[in-house]
Amino acid sequence: MASLTSYWGDFGSFVVPACHVVRSVGQWSVGTSQSKESIHNAYCAIIEKYEHFIYIEFFISGLSGDDIIQNRVLESSYRRVLHPYNERKSFRVIVVVPLLPGFQGGIDDGGAATVRALMHWQSYGRLGDHGPLATSQVYVHSKLMIIDDCAMLVGSANINDRSLLGCRDSEVHNNTSDFTRQDPWFRLWSQ
Repeated sequence: MASLTSYWGDFGSFVVPACHVVRSVGQWSVGTSQSKESIHNAYCAIIEKYEHFIYIEFFISGLSGDDIIQNRVLESSYRRVLHPYNERKSFRVIVVVPLLPGFQGGIDDGGAATVRALMHWQSYGRLGDHGPLATSQVYVHSKLMIIDDCAMLVGSANINDRSLLGCRDSEVHNNTSDFTRQDPWFRLWSQ
């Protein structure tokens, strides 16, 4: 078997990243007496560490006060974005969402304000008054988040209550991180 050095060649130094398996399970999915929402916790914890960018796909989440959507990946992202914004530092948040987000409840329900706001800005092709114009519509179902090219969560869980809160579906994600990485891709994304 070839060594890692001969396999990676001139791609630079190789560091073995930290990898953790996280899960979401509960009574409904596997019969356990305790719900586990370690995927939800991992999303929120990793978002707090980002410095340059977040890339996140298939995103149905809520802010504090949203009574319908209970997971707080959006809340964590919002709180984290405030730091570089207030310090006038460069940062990027790339969110890829489905055209019509699927979630428990109805679009007209009183607590679905987050989903209605998302759909409102999609109708203008932007996610904000001065945001970049959306140039195409795609259906993404890859369940992926990348932070600063140093951390990644990928697996079976959608970023929605059904997958993250441990009260419905049984899910598994790979949480991989290496915050020591300083390669050209990292420098490119951080600009």
